[in-house]
Amino acid sequence: MEYFIFLIIGILSLLDACTTQPPLIRVGPKALRALVVSSTPITYPDASARAHVSGPVVVEIEVGAGGKVASSKLLQSPDVLTGRAVIDGVRRWRFAAPHDTSGRAVRLTSRLVFYFTQADGEAKVLDAQARRPEQAGE
Repeated sequence: MEYFIFLIIGILSLLDACTTQPPLIRVGPKALRALVVSSTPITYPDASARAHVSGPVVVEIEVGAGGKVASSKLLQSPDVLTGRAVIDGVRRWRFAAPHDTSGRAVRLTSRLVFYFTQADGEAKVLDAQARRPEQAGE
């Protein structure tokens, strides 16, 4: 009977270890940017550009311990299409696997802002953190 109890305790400990996620740490956009390994440019949707839609798109993303975007949430957008463009773009981004100062795997969350602008007949997506155009549009 004693062996059976130890076996159950061992199995429960193993299950807990398998289901426990690394801690989630909120970081600023600059700290998150420092971990970017590859990023896909955010595209200005043609329909939004033709309709002269402009303004900020704010998303919150969670980067998993493996460096992939685990979740993304749209917080603000001037229209549905620009919001979807940002969500679709950042989901393809890859990051260096995040870890804390002791080397333990962690998950990160941060807000990112992209500005959809039009000037002189040119539609651009500006990445607020990187301060550079993501892509020239129509």
